[in-house]
Amino acid sequence: MALAQKELKMTLLPTVLLLEDEALIALDIQQTLLGAGAKDIVHLTSCSAATDWLGIYMPDLVILDIFLLDGESTDIASHLVERGIPFVVHTARRKVTQESHQVLLNGEWVCKPARPDELIRAIGRCLEQRRDKGGLGCRDLNTRHAA
Repeated sequence: MALAQKELKMTLLPTVLLLEDEALIALDIQQTLLGAGAKDIVHLTSCSAATDWLGIYMPDLVILDIFLLDGESTDIASHLVERGIPFVVHTARRKVTQESHQVLLNGEWVCKPARPDELIRAIGRCLEQRRDKGGLGCRDLNTRHAA
């Protein structure tokens, strides 16, 4: 795991939006991200809060669960795809079961429960794909992006 965390420190961008409605899971993910060098983690539990936040800010990466307190996060995933924001789907679902969930396949898929190194590797792949597509790539860890 140390190697995966070292690799993430070189690629993790400053703002990570974590969309997770289970408090213990969110805390675990936050600890994993902080251990890997993340500096700014915003944790939200609902689609409405995420929509409001994304109307103001531009995260460098989003980790999202499919089911949040007020519904499914598919509209949020569509918004992320439109804006070119990379995301990791962190869910108990093993596969897409509904047509409306197809948009989620644009992100890296990590099934719960996931080991910290699995999540870190998925984040690394996600950010690497963004760089390959001409995205922002690595930025100064003290930079904050606003929409």
